[in-house]
Amino acid sequence: LYIFIYLSDVTSNRRILAMLLRKKCIVCSMACNGLEGLEMVLSGLQTFDLIFMDNSMPIMVSKSIIKLLYIFLF
Repeated sequence: LYIFIYLSDVTSNRRILAMLLRKKCIVCSMACNGLEGLEMVLSGLQTFDLIFMDNSMPIMVSKSIIKLLYIFLF
């Protein structure tokens, strides 16, 4: 079982990906902006096997998220 998180401010993208992954029995958490997604990953409440994200999101862009993940996780 794989657990993914998808960070996107586009609701339709989140719905489509969730539907596709559900058909493959893949669990996927969703976040509607970069900061929310970063908080979900760093909280430690859930371990994610893969992080999908838009390049440009409100509050925090993907480049900033990647830099912070490297600082806090590695």
